[in-house]
Amino acid sequence: MKTYQDFIDKIANVPARRVRSKEEIKNLQPLVLALVGDSVESLLLRRRFAILTDFKVNEITKAINSLVNASAQAQSLKLIEDDLTQDEQDVARRARNTHTHSTAKNYDVVSYRHATAFEAVLGFNYLSGNERRIELFLDKICSYFAKNGKI
Repeated sequence: MKTYQDFIDKIANVPARRVRSKEEIKNLQPLVLALVGDSVESLLLRRRFAILTDFKVNEITKAINSLVNASAQAQSLKLIEDDLTQDEQDVARRARNTHTHSTAKNYDVVSYRHATAFEAVLGFNYLSGNERRIELFLDKICSYFAKNGKI
């Protein structure tokens, strides 16, 4: 079992912004990319709502929760699928096909896997330094969900 000390030893002399190649990032474990992507989506949406709206905290939280869940993320993948680059398609496919030991409660396995693929695409772009690409996806997603009364 890995310990906290193993973690400290490993990162002690490595800069936090160590540059990895796009290929190295693409080949990270899909669930690691999804973990990062889920956090990035939540953070960038929070920033977006904080800057662009006059919503109160509980309204922002409700809006974020309507966008950052397995069902909405699976739908988000469908919205951006035609816009994905080959690398993003590869990441999404790997993440969608990754075996997980759990699923989100109240969501079917297919939705959960598509949500994981969406998160992995966001994680891949974030770690590749391509936040602009994520923002383009979020523009499309927010527009769709707003027009359809989901936020």
